[in-house]
Amino acid sequence: MALRLLLMCLACGLTSWARPVAAAPDAGAQAWPGSGQLLRTRHAWFEPASFSDLPGWRDDRLAGALSALRQSCAALRKRIIWDAACRRAERIAPADDDALRLLFEQEFRLYQIRNLDGTPAGVITGYYEPQLNGSRRYGMPYVYPVHAVPDDLLYLDARALPAGGADGLRVRIEGRTVVPVASPDPAQAGHYVLDLAGIEPDIRTRRYRLRLNGDRVTPYFSRHDIERGQMSGARVIAWVDSPAALYSMHIQGSGKVRLPDGAVIRVAYGEQNGHPFRPALQALPRQVDAQGKRRIVATRGLASAPPAPEDAAADAAPEDAGAAEHTAPPALGGARRAAPVPGRAADVERMIAALLPPGQAAPPRRPAPPRRPAPPGPSPATLPNTDPSYVFFRTVPDNDGGPTGALGVQLTPGRSIAVDPRTTPLGMPVFISTSEPNSKEPLNRLMLAQDTGGAIRGAVRADYFWGFGDSAFARASQMNAHGRMWLLLPNRLQLATRAGGVPMRSANDGAAQAANCVVPDPELCVE
Repeated sequence: MALRLLLMCLACGLTSWARPVAAAPDAGAQAWPGSGQLLRTRHAWFEPASFSDLPGWRDDRLAGALSALRQSCAALRKRIIWDAACRRAERIAPADDDALRLLFEQEFRLYQIRNLDGTPAGVITGYYEPQLNGSRRYGMPYVYPVHAVPDDLLYLDARALPAGGADGLRVRIEGRTVVPVASPDPAQAGHYVLDLAGIEPDIRTRRYRLRLNGDRVTPYFSRHDIERGQMSGARVIAWVDSPAALYSMHIQGSGKVRLPDGAVIRVAYGEQNGHPFRPALQALPRQVDAQGKRRIVATRGLASAPPAPEDAAADAAPEDAGAAEHTAPPALGGARRAAPVPGRAADVERMIAALLPPGQAAPPRRPAPPRRPAPPGPSPATLPNTDPSYVFFRTVPDNDGGPTGALGVQLTPGRSIAVDPRTTPLGMPVFISTSEPNSKEPLNRLMLAQDTGGAIRGAVRADYFWGFGDSAFARASQMNAHGRMWLLLPNRLQLATRAGGVPMRSANDGAAQAANCVVPDPELCVE
């Protein structure tokens, strides 16, 4: 799924609900003072909580949450642990906040999500669905391709690899699947050497994205390769007029392309080239930890402005993905620099230009046409973009609903979030407490975890879906705040946990024995 970037905000409203927290408990500890039995996985702690602990729980107007819950039910209701909640949700009127609030309180158990170091604060960013101008035919100014999934993209399940590693492993190709050969014969036709240098499997599907390269199977083309015409196996869905806006759509994972006759092509994430999301460092936002150290935060939103000169010293190598989510909350009372409200095409160009390495300017918006028709792959001029990741799209019906997220259901603006599926299972309700974009105004809201993103990594980490259009763009591009998250798990799942059905560990178990996920469902919760 996809990838999203910048904004500067400290959640000054945290003081109303902040609670001092000690470091993570040692192997003999059972829980933090005042809490119930503490549970853990390899990536997070889960502390039992009460709905009365939630800031603004009684004030949240839940009609939008009901719509999002029904979307999750469309994907999950066949699982028995969801049956009771989904049946009740069908009978509740959208305006009946009290009935819906009672549903959540009676059908779910609440856990506050904590980082591995015990801190409760993380980072909440925003994303949106962009609209681009384009055409089905190549021609000025529509010269930048929206690629479909390539025909030559191959997949390898990382779980099929031998425990000793993949060095020198021989494989065969069955359709789009790469299969390790148990007893390879070097002379056997159709056997290839596997080379996985420089890439990792997808975090959710555990698949590598590969291609056949002579007598070897190697990582698929990088963005650099694709933008220089080396890819030949992908058709073009549409041609658009802005490389910056196209890269924005790569980061957001979906979008709409408006054609000259007013028709709209709606596209959703189809696949990715298998390379990591690595935008230029100076474009990434920074949070300040309790020691005053700036830490780079990878996000899926847009850059609101290039960093100020005084931030240049912070452009060192980024912390490990999600490192900002595992630091102590910043000193309270901080504020971010004011940023202009975006929304116009020029704002998109300016913001995405911040993703480029220093000294590399974006090409003209309307580059000179090529002397001959462009090939189906590369465009004649593209942003000198150092991010190796690249997204391929598929067409989907254009309707009044939101784009389709990783759960396979339509996202609900203001009620859907993208999460790290290692810590927050897809489909589950999640209560977040953060602040409004570019504001100290509290934002306390029940959300549904229905999407993922390449930059969304960490225990207390979420990307808030704002919807479609200029207003959503303005909010998403300015949202980067500290916040807290609470996970709601169906009652039947909790009963199964107590009966030993879920491989959970309590706080006194060693880290090496901790379960990968809080929910034993590899489709919803992955390592």
